[in-house]
Amino acid sequence: MQRFRLDGGGGGLVACGGDAVTRDRVVEKKGSEFKDVYISMRNLPASIVLLSLSASPAHNLDLLPHLRDSLPESKRGLLDAFRDQSLITTLDVREATAYHLASCIFPSLLILGGHSNIYCKTDNDASHLLRQMVATNPGWASKTVATEPSPYLKSVNAAISRLSSAFKALSPPPIPPLSMRALWMGAMAWISAELLEGLAGVYDCTEEGRSQMLLDVQSAALLCETESGIRPFVKLNMLVDYIQAFFVPTREWSNWLESTGVHRYTQRQSLGLAHCLARGDKHARQRLLAAVATVYARHQQTALSHCGGVGGSGIET
Repeated sequence: MQRFRLDGGGGGLVACGGDAVTRDRVVEKKGSEFKDVYISMRNLPASIVLLSLSASPAHNLDLLPHLRDSLPESKRGLLDAFRDQSLITTLDVREATAYHLASCIFPSLLILGGHSNIYCKTDNDASHLLRQMVATNPGWASKTVATEPSPYLKSVNAAISRLSSAFKALSPPPIPPLSMRALWMGAMAWISAELLEGLAGVYDCTEEGRSQMLLDVQSAALLCETESGIRPFVKLNMLVDYIQAFFVPTREWSNWLESTGVHRYTQRQSLGLAHCLARGDKHARQRLLAAVATVYARHQQTALSHCGGVGGSGIET
């Protein structure tokens, strides 16, 4: 497994036994169009180092067989537990790092790509730019059948392409395949989560608008799959099912919440869906929203009782 360390002077990566690769060289090689991307990705090398070191955890456990031989037989089971926990922890850290990295980079790529940042009054607003773009798209209320992706998706697809180009421009030395996969899995997981949160922020939608949502999600997913070589797109089924839940009959709403909603979606996401299902009917909206509150409260109470948590009275059971 190839390892990396930070080059303290140039801010780039150094492969053990290799040459330093600085951002300046990459920018010069790839052209000025990537300059802003690299400025926005100033923390990327450190994250890649962590991902690289954790990409193949088995390599870091090579000493365990030798250590096992030196332990009494009664203690050797502890090594197995240590190995299993180390593998789980390494994977968790790698995935969390990649997800956080994507959340820091992708909003900047949207802005650098020319998308207006009128919503971004704070850094936190900027991190939610993608979901805001989705939630405020006027096309959801359209009564025209969708034949092409929404205009906002041009910015999203451009950011995905920029991200792919930036990843490729980081070599040499090449990023280990498992680390590159982790970077893309983190990016797709973040994009998927933000798309879902954006869709949950839509309170008024037509059947044609729902079709537009499906077209947009599939378009973004296909580009990510093509650029990363990873299929399927992270939680694509969860996005598609959420969009199609718009067609759940209102009389079946409570049953859908019990069987599917509480197990796959947050209460906020189900509330957004309830607004759309009401289709402008005020009384229907009140009933649907009340059903969400009731079902989620009951589900939470059941979960707490099963884990011996806090009961409905607030007293520990």
